[in-house]
Amino acid sequence: MIKCLGQCTRWSSIIIMAKLFIIGNGFDLAHGMKTKYSDFRQFLIDNYLNGEYIPYTFCDVPQATLMPDGDEQYNDVDVVKSILKVLDDTEGVDWNEVEDSLGCLQYSHFLDDYGEYNPEDDNYIRDTYCRNQDLSKQLCGAICQINNYFQEWVKTIKIATTPKREFMELTSPQNDLFLNFNYTSTLQDLYNIKKVCHIHGTVNDKIYFGHGESYCPSEEYEKYWFGAEYSLKRLFFDLRKNTEEAFNKHKDFFNELHDIACNSTLDIYSYGFSFSDVDKYYLKEICRIIKTKNICFFMNDHDNAFKREHFADVLVECGFKGTISSFHIEK
Repeated sequence: MIKCLGQCTRWSSIIIMAKLFIIGNGFDLAHGMKTKYSDFRQFLIDNYLNGEYIPYTFCDVPQATLMPDGDEQYNDVDVVKSILKVLDDTEGVDWNEVEDSLGCLQYSHFLDDYGEYNPEDDNYIRDTYCRNQDLSKQLCGAICQINNYFQEWVKTIKIATTPKREFMELTSPQNDLFLNFNYTSTLQDLYNIKKVCHIHGTVNDKIYFGHGESYCPSEEYEKYWFGAEYSLKRLFFDLRKNTEEAFNKHKDFFNELHDIACNSTLDIYSYGFSFSDVDKYYLKEICRIIKTKNICFFMNDHDNAFKREHFADVLVECGFKGTISSFHIEK
């Protein structure tokens, strides 16, 4: 249940010393930047397929070429087509939930669906196993390259040039802390923000991109794509976002957050943050390292009341014990 929505007035007689801003992709989108996953999809089509791609069409498994140094090299066109195919088949062409989809990819277009058959022919079983084993190795080698394409796309994103006055008035560039889930430098370039933690990296650093599932559906792989389970299981973990590593990499930021919360009044604001399953890890860590009972968490009212109520439920699930309110910034 939501704890509190509406205007929070209990701090009216207290000087607020510091704020933590949790920034998600909606922040960049609110500045008119093309940072949707559908923009990533279009980037792949424009840059590798000459702008032409028909969804849900037949696609072969990419075949790697063994190079003299022992590395395997794929053709970009074939790889991009396979990435588009498997993600389109998993969630449709909008790509609203790409990271989540990476944890439950559908491979039936590329692999023999053993679950549909119950053959008594030993040769058929052996052939199916060997065929899926070979195809899955090639397919997984191609799909895992999505991280490279994603980082390449992020480098092309143009930063907005017009700041939002209300956000400028709300923030203190020198004192407030910003937990930024975006890969862009919008906060620094537009608002001269100093204390920014790019929890998932930047274009000039390692990027953390992937799903947050911990349970690997290996039994499902074995049931439906007999022979492919080893490669698919390896790909599952290759595409998983290493949230623990990302958190530990930025321990100094969270230690500073803890110190500020212990010595002054702290409120938290979320702007464009989606409260997705993969990011609950960080919310739980925040609620673990600071006492949240006397903290007010402000959500941007750009999200409707139903969404904010869901977000509040996620916060409570993660251990938040304070009050929850909203703030407004013009679109």
